[in-house]
This record gives sequence, C-alpha cells and structure tokens, in this order.
Amino acid sequence: MILCALVAVSCKDYKPQIEELQKEIDDLNKAISDLEPVTVNLGALRDVLLIAEAGDPIVSVAKQSDGYAFQFKSNGVVNVGNQTAGVSVDWADDAFFWTLGGQPLKDASGKNAVITKSPEFRITDGQIEISTDGKKSWKEVNLSAGPVITKVEENAAYITVTFLGGSTVDFPKETEKMQVMLSGNGATMATDGTATVDFLLSGKTDSFTVTPLLPEGWSADVTWENNYKGQVKFTAPAAAAGLAARLFFCDGIGNLVASDINFDSLKVDEAFPVMYPAWDAYCAPAAGGQVDVALYTNLDEYSVSVADGASWLQSLSTKAVREETVSFKAAANDASAMRSALVTIESDGYEQIVVIYQEGVVTPAGANLSENGTANCYIVSAAGDYNFDATVMGNGNEGIIPNVEFHAETAELAPESVVVYYNDPEVINNVTLNKSTGKVSFHATGAEGSACISVRNARNIAIWTWHIWCTDVPQDRTHTNPDQLQFTVMDRNLGATSADPADGEATHGMYFQWGRKDPFTFTAATTDMSPNTAAAFAFAIRYPQRAYQEVSQSGNWYSGNNNYLWGNPDYGRNRYLKDLKKTIYDPCPLGYMVPPANTFLIFRDKDRAQFTDAGIIVRGDYGQTNFFPWAGRAHKSKITRGEEVAYWHSCASRYGTQEDGGGAQTIINKVTGEMLWYQGDIRARALPIRCVKQVAE
Repeated sequence: MILCALVAVSCKDYKPQIEELQKEIDDLNKAISDLEPVTVNLGALRDVLLIAEAGDPIVSVAKQSDGYAFQFKSNGVVNVGNQTAGVSVDWADDAFFWTLGGQPLKDASGKNAVITKSPEFRITDGQIEISTDGKKSWKEVNLSAGPVITKVEENAAYITVTFLGGSTVDFPKETEKMQVMLSGNGATMATDGTATVDFLLSGKTDSFTVTPLLPEGWSADVTWENNYKGQVKFTAPAAAAGLAARLFFCDGIGNLVASDINFDSLKVDEAFPVMYPAWDAYCAPAAGGQVDVALYTNLDEYSVSVADGASWLQSLSTKAVREETVSFKAAANDASAMRSALVTIESDGYEQIVVIYQEGVVTPAGANLSENGTANCYIVSAAGDYNFDATVMGNGNEGIIPNVEFHAETAELAPESVVVYYNDPEVINNVTLNKSTGKVSFHATGAEGSACISVRNARNIAIWTWHIWCTDVPQDRTHTNPDQLQFTVMDRNLGATSADPADGEATHGMYFQWGRKDPFTFTAATTDMSPNTAAAFAFAIRYPQRAYQEVSQSGNWYSGNNNYLWGNPDYGRNRYLKDLKKTIYDPCPLGYMVPPANTFLIFRDKDRAQFTDAGIIVRGDYGQTNFFPWAGRAHKSKITRGEEVAYWHSCASRYGTQEDGGGAQTIINKVTGEMLWYQGDIRARALPIRCVKQVAE
C-alpha cells in the first residue's frame, strides 16, 4: 500500500508587512504635507512587497550609493532608499523637522522641512513616542539613523533581504525550471521512528504542492512555513533503515521534480528484537561475484549459513555485530541452467531465509550461435570461435508479415561474400564465409563492444547485416507494471557493455531508428546522418551503416510508411506480448523483442523507481534491480544524452497530422521527473532499446 498526501498551498501573505508600511506612510502624510522623499522611500518598499506578492520573480538586487535597486522580471526596477525616517529637533530655530538618515529633509524652497503641527511627546515603558495629530495616535520615535536594508543574500533560488530590526523577506528569483533544495537526501530515524527533512522551492509560480510517496506502513506530514518553504516529518515502523521515500514537488504549471530521501541510519528500539532482510531473493551474476544482502536488525549477533550442496556460494562473514549488509561470493556458472541456494540468518530463535539464484551462461564459447534459432543480434560473452547461419534474415519466414510491404517475401539469403563494417574496439577478427554451408565464422577477442557483419551477393551489394554484441551475460529482470502485467526485461540497453550505474556511457548501448534492425553509435546517429533526403527502404538494407534524415512532413527515415516493421501495428499501446509478432527487422537477440509501450509503465510505480545522477534504478519483482541510464535520444536536431531516459516502443504513434508518421517512445526527464509515455516522435530519431523476453502465444 502506498500513501500519497497532496498538500496545496496558497500565495505568500505579505499583508502584515504591507499594512505596517502603509500605516507609517499614512502617519507621515498626516504630519507633513510637503515631504515627498519620505513617502517615496517607504512607498517604494511597499511596492517591492506588493510586486513580490503578485508573483513577479526578482531578477537581481543591486546595491547603490543611496540604497538598493530591485529588478523584477515584469515590473522593471524599483529603487529603495537606504535610509530611515526619524524625528529631530532644531533648537536654534525652535522648531521640529523630519530627517532621513539623520539629515534634515528640505522643502521646495530648500529649507528644512518643518513639521506643520507641533508634535506631542510622551514616554511609555521607557520608549519615546510622538503624536502629530493632537494626541489621537502615537508612534515610537527612532532617534538613531540607520539603513532600511541591512543585508542582501542570494542563492540559486532566492534573494533574501534583511530589513532594519531583523525582519527578512525571501524574494523568489526568476527561474526557467522549478528548483528544489533539501536539507539532505538522507535522514536519520530517531528511536520513535520519525525523521524530518526541510525543503525550499522556487520557480515561475508560488502554487507549489508536495506529494509524499512512501513504503507501506509509513506516514508523512507536510508543514509550510510560507508558500515555498517547509518541512516533511516522516513516521516509519521501527525497522526502516536502508529504505527510501520519494517527494514529488509540483509548481502547478506542469513542472514536476522527484526527490528521494534515503533513511540509512536507523536507531531501533532496543527492547524489541528486529531482524529481517530487505528482500527475499537476490540475483548473483552468471560470471560470479559478490552478492550483498541488506539486513535490518538491532541484535548484537547472528549467524549465517548456506544450505548443503550449494558449494558455489560462500558466505563472506558468518557472524557480525549489527552489520547492515551480509555478503556472499558466488562462483561463475558455466552451465546454461539457472541454480539457486537457500541462506539462513539466525539469532536466538529468530530466523530468516533468503534465496540467492544465479542464471547460466547464455552461449558457451565455440558454439553455433544460431543453433536454437536465428536473430539479427547474437550475444558473445567469452573469447573464442563462433559461427552463425547467414542464409536467414532475422528470425526467418515467421518474421515476415504478409501483405504489408516488407522488402522481401522470403527470408532466405544466398551470400557470396562477407565484410565487417563496424568493429570498435576490435571485438572480433578472422571473419570468414563458408559459401557451401552459408555460415559466417569469426573469432571473439574477449574485448567488450559491438561489431556488425554484412553478407553480400554476387554484385557485391549488402543483402543482410548482423549485430555481434560482446558483453558479459545480460541478466533478466522481472517487473510487474501498475496494470499487473508482468514483463521480463534485460538488465541493460541493447549494445551496452555494462549494467552498473558507475560505468557511465558503457551503459548507454547502441541507438536505433524506429523500425530498423541495424545499430548506430551515438556519434553516428548525430553527426554521420545522410543529408537532405530519406531513403528507399531497400537502401537501408544495402547501407546499414547510414542513419537517414527524415522526410520533412512525415518524420520517417524512408520514403514510405509501415507501422508493421516491429510487429505492433495500429498504434497499439497496451498489448499482451503473446499478441505481438517479432519481425525480421527486430534488432533484439534470440528470445527477445522490442518492447510494447506498457512495459515502461513500471516507471510509474514510484515506490520501486529511484532517480539517481546516473539514471533510474527500478526494483524488480524478486529483489533484483534494473538500471535505466540517462542515455537520451540522438539526432542532429535533438541531442538529449545525459538529460533523459528514452526508449522506443514496438508500436507506432500518431505524430502530428500524419496518421503514421511517428514512432512511439517513453521519455523521463532527469530534472523534472516528468514521464511522457506513448509519446510520438519522428522515426528518424535514434533511441536506445531495452529488449523484453518473448512469451509463447
């Protein structure tokens, strides 16, 4: 269960300050008929507050010789004199006159501005007071001169002005995007299970809301100090260390910022024993490595044991004193089958069981990559000699949809020669074609990266191309979206050599134009695009290394339209995998396909999606995590690498006025957290792909 609290706030109320300033102005106007400088000075300060209350953001505050100049976005400059009105007595002339900054104000003739009605003085509680209206009203007398504004401070979102007497006003700065500043992205839970986080907001409006998204059993109270500043008090069950809550900040005009708060320093109640793992199941990499189990406990000691027969899994520590992580070392799994082991964590009658499983190697070295079926992409995870069937396009005849204008009616090929047109770094060498068997053979060097192999006909024209993807074995991650549809998704982008957020661009993978099977590097998709015109479809087969510009109206990369290229026509958004058809143009490896749109609804399950500087980490159904990097989109007119998570869907999208000009995509903005699902885009754009596992019909 997720608790969402939506808190609406109103504009900041400057009325008390405005009313006090107005009272001073009224008092002065009653006492002096010819004192324009004082009225202007205090009136200007009142104007500054009124403008801020109206929501006009401040651009700057500049110090001048006689005060400050407030520059507003819409209302221009308002000058506030840096002086204080006071009362002084000139005994030589036996008269009272007003001063500013200790200096007499002059009337129109240049003489001191004399108070026209003799003032009355009194002392109340040690304070001198004056009346200039015949004792009808009294006000305190400031006999010392000093500045109206004593200090101006600035940060990324606000300019804070401190006035005489210590009062402050925060003026929101002009910002194109909403800004969120937190007291920290981590918080310490007190023994009563509470923690407090302060926030400060800015943007084009001041109608902010805060929506907490919380783990089950949590609650959150949002309190506001004013319209842009406040705090959130979290209340959690006794054991909550290592968990996270998310706060969604909205400015009322469509901008959204999501901020994660991690609770990693729990102080649990000593009187109540607590011990449980964060998840019931953990996945070990097929190549072997360390597996960390997060454990929440207030017990001093506990023991860890691995079930008999699981010699491949070793506990790195059998006892610990309040450790938050229990670690294991898994050996490499050289078999193709998955294996699992039961781990028991026990202390004085308290027992927890965790399952650690490990998937097998997809393809052992030296194998026939197409032995179990053909595809446009083959994964190679170890150095050695490999081969594949080069007489079949993609997944064969089953991947050709009849009567929808595919470029061929049969998937059969008759190759005469072979070339490698992309191989960076050198991940393969010794590439040969056996014309009698139709098999292409190559040696994998053990380096990670991608290579593209083309076969040609007797006229030396490329007739098909395959992507050789050299990486450690990609793992499967199972996610159930908010519509309760389950998808098994790869742990990395197609062509990526890592799923580790720390590895930066190695997690981005290759980029694809919608409906095409051949990959492009980010550079090729942004700078090497063929200019001026789209291609006939057959040219994309002949020249797979070229990214093609769009036709100006439809946004397509070729002079035609076909919504069936990736097997999900009719703009289908919410499709079951069993109803979709993998085609010969699908770039995913054997057993996988380009995902339908509803795969990416997992990003809307906010209790599982965590935003980080590197990308979005989504918690899977069985305790695994899946990382989606800010790989962005690639195109000469739109480069968003580092700014967005973006993926193609297998379905088309209605784009503009064109019935079938666009491809559908999911985009999540890094700054705002805004998700655009089933968003249309020109098909000539190049985006990453996250392959999803096929299911039986």
